[in-house]
Amino acid sequence: MTDNREIILEALLLHDKGEYADRIIKSILDKYSYLERFERSFINRVFTGTIERKLSLDYIINKFSTVKVNKQKPVIRAILRMTAYQLLYMDSIPDSAAINEAVKLAKKKKFQGLSGFVNGVLRKISKEKESLNLNDSNDLSVKYSCPEWLVNHFINECGVDKAENILKNSLTKRPVIIRTNISKITPEELVNKLNSEGVTVRRTNVEEAIEVDDFDGFSSLESFEEGLYCIQDLSSQAIVDDDVMERLKTAELVVDVCAAPGGKTCHILDMLSYLGNDSCRVIARDLTDNKADKIEENVDRCGFENADVQVHDALVLDEKLVGKADVLIADLPCSGLGVIGRKADIKYRVTEEDLNSLASLQREILKVVSQYVKPGGMLIFSTCTVNKQENDENVKWIVNNLPFNEESDHIQLLNDNPYNDGFFISRFTKTE
Repeated sequence: MTDNREIILEALLLHDKGEYADRIIKSILDKYSYLERFERSFINRVFTGTIERKLSLDYIINKFSTVKVNKQKPVIRAILRMTAYQLLYMDSIPDSAAINEAVKLAKKKKFQGLSGFVNGVLRKISKEKESLNLNDSNDLSVKYSCPEWLVNHFINECGVDKAENILKNSLTKRPVIIRTNISKITPEELVNKLNSEGVTVRRTNVEEAIEVDDFDGFSSLESFEEGLYCIQDLSSQAIVDDDVMERLKTAELVVDVCAAPGGKTCHILDMLSYLGNDSCRVIARDLTDNKADKIEENVDRCGFENADVQVHDALVLDEKLVGKADVLIADLPCSGLGVIGRKADIKYRVTEEDLNSLASLQREILKVVSQYVKPGGMLIFSTCTVNKQENDENVKWIVNNLPFNEESDHIQLLNDNPYNDGFFISRFTKTE
């Protein structure tokens, strides 16, 4: 019989060793696809929630433990964190059951001598949890489980109120948004198709964008396998506006230089097909075979043609493309502070030093890839972060150092509500 809590424990230990949370949970859900949906949901919720709330959980465990979290054995620390999460944030599980399972798991992992310690700490948390209301805390780092330097960063970028909304929304359930491939099906027809598959849908304020819920994975849906839509957040969809659409009508070449997993590439291909421009070629590139495979997988699933997926380092100039692109999409590597609600461990991995180094890397890439844009062509520079150094300052750098004029005011979308990721979009025209 599969022990779901043991699966979560092993996943948390992998994360402690440096594995990425999203990769771990995908691997687990694929491996244990035979489990009941509620079991997989439980594994996902506890694993992801424990990581999201790690700093808050450690703060609470340290209040009741004679051995501080950073001094505990990794297995014991993981058991305490995952069980404290269940006690504090999951009403559906009786405290006694969660604690008993934690004690059994400690013994199963050959820590019989520490099972009493585990039991004692968790029973104290259970007894005192009503008085542990972190919502009343003035310490935003503890309240929202976010490193203190990052809390201060958001405050400096956006002000206290918006910063707190960003932190609050990073811990709420993020809706799953799909973009209708309108060259294949209308949004209304897609809604009907999804309803027939038992999916709960909600229309958004963007015509092609639909929120989906209550389904057992995309791979189980015929509509997904038929390529009728792509998974793409509302913020990312904003890259293709009316000006971009106008250019796509007559475009001969679009280049997407950091394209994985392929959402924006498929968006462009869909618009080209919808507009009847079947002669435009789209080159989609990324750094590794694995990333290129993800792009190829999405393009193939959607049945789009005229796409050329390539492995290429964006820092290396491709002489054959110089001056050829009508539109170049540079959605560049960044600190990812706009997607901390979707990737549970970004806030722990990124450092203040990264903000400097990533802004510099973006400029190095822009120096190279901007050469692919033909005179009069468009450069779209975007990131999924909230950081003026990577965003606003690089817009100024582009205008001052490259032969481009900013086409319109750049846009900083904030992840201060459940429906938007933090996303930055700027568009430039290459001077003649």
